Amino acid sequence: MAEKNITNRWLAAQLGVTEMTVSRWSTNKMQPSVAQFINIAKILDVTLEDLVEPYK
Repeated sequence: MAEKNITNRWLAAQLGVTEMTVSRWSTNKMQPSVAQFINIAKILDVTLEDLVEPYK
């Protein structure tokens, strides 16, 4: 998200979740559901593969 200058607060508002939830995803304390992954990819205009690539 940093590459696109997007904040946790902004993404949380777009997804209808709390900023704390996005923070937990960002720090790998919890994972979004598959449906949320799809929404995140659409909002960020990236592929699902782009989202998971750093974790391979």
